[in-house]
Order: sequence, then C-alpha cells, then structure tokens
Amino acid sequence: RNMASPPNLGPKGYRAATHWTAREFLSAFGAIPSRDRVCIDRNRVTGGGVTAGIDFALTLVSIIAGRRTAEAIQLRLEYNPAPPFQSGSPDTAPPEVLTLINERIAPHRAQRSEAMQRAAARLDLPEAGPHEKSGSVRAFG
Repeated sequence: RNMASPPNLGPKGYRAATHWTAREFLSAFGAIPSRDRVCIDRNRVTGGGVTAGIDFALTLVSIIAGRRTAEAIQLRLEYNPAPPFQSGSPDTAPPEVLTLINERIAPHRAQRSEAMQRAAARLDLPEAGPHEKSGSVRAFG
C-alpha cells in the first residue's frame, strides 16, 4: 500500500449495520448489509438505528474498557428499554405503519440515493488486507 494514500476507513467487504431506511445504500460502499443493531466484523463495529446507538456505545465500552464498566454505564443511564409498542423495526411494525413511513420518506430516499451514489463514486475504498491491524477496532455509528 502506498503510505501516502489514506488508510482504509471504509466498510468494503465488511458486514455493516445502519438505520433500516439507509441499509439498501451500504452496498454502494462495498459493505455487506446487516440487520443487526450492533454489527462486529473483524476490526469494524457499526450500529443501526437511533436507539441502537446506545447498544453500539455500550458494546464499544465493553471492548475497550471491559464489561463491568459498560454495565456500570448502562445502570447509570438507567438504560432498560421497554418500548410501549412493537413498531421499532420494519420486521415488527404493523404493515400499515411501515407503509405510512415508507410513503413519507420516499422523496428523501431518492435524494439520499443520489447523494450516496455520488459519494461512493468519489471514494477509493481498497479491499481490507493484511495491512489491517487485527487488534485495533474502527467504529462507525
């Protein structure tokens, strides 16, 4: 690898999570879309969705500082989710709620698609290779 080139920060060839409304765009960056709330693939950690960001953060803390520290933070936050409805995922939301949201975001999805394609075309994301240090973790959330 040319040392003057930027390090591989992209998700190319890695499984990656993101918000469900953006998941379809991951492949434009060479990522393999994951439906996980927190996805760990080799030295990459990604998170999907807004509340999954808390899960993502606690997972990173556990990797970096240990489970006990992550659990202490979870307790301090009083993070004990108990959603009042089962509409937090396209997999569990009633079909009419999913249709409503998809209709509302359709114009934004088209704009996002164009922006993602332009961004992906400008990036040079080399394949992950042996130059990656297996002991370091890169987080994208």
